[in-house]
Amino acid sequence: MAGLSIPLDEVIHFDVVTHDPGTGGRVTATSITFDVFEEATDTAIRANQTLTERAGATGVFRGTDTISAANGYEVGKYYSIVAEATAGGVVGQAVALSFRVVPAESVAGVPEVDITHIMGTILTEGGAGRLAAAFIKLLDVATPTLVASDVMRGTDSANTDKTGYALSTAGILAVWHQALSAIVTASSVGKLLKDEITSVRMAVLTDWIDAGRLDTILDNILTDTAVIGALGIGLTDITDRLPAALTKGTADSGTTTTMVDSDRSEADTDYWVNQWIRFTSGNINGQVGLITGFTPASDTITFTPATTQAVANTITYEIIPASMVALIAATQTTIDVADGADGFVNTKAIVDLIFTDTAAIKADANELQTDWFDGGRLDLILDAIPTTAMRGTDSAFLASSAPTNFSSMVISVGGAVDSLVQGFLNNTIAETTADNIANNFEVFFDNGNSTSTSIIDDLENLNTTVGVAGAGLTDLGGMSTTMKGQVNTQVDTAFTTQMADSVPSDGTISTREQALYAVLQLLTDFSISGTTMTVKKVDGSTTLMTLTLAPDGTDPTSLTRAT
Repeated sequence: MAGLSIPLDEVIHFDVVTHDPGTGGRVTATSITFDVFEEATDTAIRANQTLTERAGATGVFRGTDTISAANGYEVGKYYSIVAEATAGGVVGQAVALSFRVVPAESVAGVPEVDITHIMGTILTEGGAGRLAAAFIKLLDVATPTLVASDVMRGTDSANTDKTGYALSTAGILAVWHQALSAIVTASSVGKLLKDEITSVRMAVLTDWIDAGRLDTILDNILTDTAVIGALGIGLTDITDRLPAALTKGTADSGTTTTMVDSDRSEADTDYWVNQWIRFTSGNINGQVGLITGFTPASDTITFTPATTQAVANTITYEIIPASMVALIAATQTTIDVADGADGFVNTKAIVDLIFTDTAAIKADANELQTDWFDGGRLDLILDAIPTTAMRGTDSAFLASSAPTNFSSMVISVGGAVDSLVQGFLNNTIAETTADNIANNFEVFFDNGNSTSTSIIDDLENLNTTVGVAGAGLTDLGGMSTTMKGQVNTQVDTAFTTQMADSVPSDGTISTREQALYAVLQLLTDFSISGTTMTVKKVDGSTTLMTLTLAPDGTDPTSLTRAT
């Protein structure tokens, strides 16, 4: 009943039906009241209002309320009436009525018309009642007081009833220019109408072009028609082709989250889980829930969300298959089953989503093809790969680019001696002509070249002169004053840096620093109790390590690390 509009100061009437929670039949509630809630406010504006059981109608209670400002109602706000009843010892609640409050009617049954706004624009009036009077004058067809001549003759009535009157050429042009301006000026009525008509026209044309939405639908119809064949001879037995969605039945009883039907003979627990149940009669007609459980022993289906009222005896229902739920999950699209007039889903949202995804895939494919075109990104990368000009005519010294620093180049001499050339050409090498460096290195290092042979001979002579382990080198003059100062600084730092206040665990080899610290504390800060010697840290209280005296603490002959 959502969507009702109730004028202010009217009295509303509604009914609530109570049922036995065990049998589902109507029963007189032992107590029943209703509260009124305003929109998102959780405190009722009307609480514990009473209802009266209708004479001769067991379990049918009528309620009334005056929709007035005195009772807390406001124009433009939405309200829900929630009834609470106790029947068979069970307390239940349900929404009895939802509505919106609109302005009070001057004449009962005649809705008020708001003439203070036209197309979203507020109309102002110089005096109270002038807008209403003007509308009456314009629209009172029985006794019109304003006719076309009233606005066509001007203030001096010069053009009243003048026969044969015609606009001059200048006047016609002025009207034409005004009309043109009306359809091109932004935000004008004429421009808005023109844009809307153009948009609708282009949308229709797009749908009808080859591969457009309507064209695709027609193609599918032709395909399906061919499959069905004349008089449907292409269809197999229709009862074999109908999905489980056509499973239907009549409830025996239920609650707002359960439905019991003794005809549900399925033996498997949760047989109907993740399928939808839609109620097709009674006061919950059209309400839909997702099935979350099925108990074969009691023929009970559990669903969510709760219906507005409990499932009663004789309520009919149908079950929509889980495959439809999977389809919605796959498309990430929420679809209201109740939108379909026949109880099935409205697939427009899915169709629109497929069109969007198809367009995105096509765009990605076009972008990939563009990268491979002549001049595309991948083509430019391939073009940038060096040619034979970078590696020499015989490819003896292959290189993708000329090196610019050779401080770490390793040269093999005679295939046996590997020498690290340190500091060779530490500066960046510049070339006056492209490929000079690559070509020159090819000349120097190409096997069989006389220049490279000479270089190799010189290196071998140098190796002979130096000798094994540098025995051929004379004294180089000793360490410089600067180097001596640096060594002295390092030694001073090593001896003046404070040691760490810890030793390694028992069984682990100490560093020299740790061993020195352990010996120092063993000699200067320890205590003996029985056969245990406890060595303290420099703070004199924290244990650094413990040792065991043997055979006793009075006259020990051995000492062993314990912790």
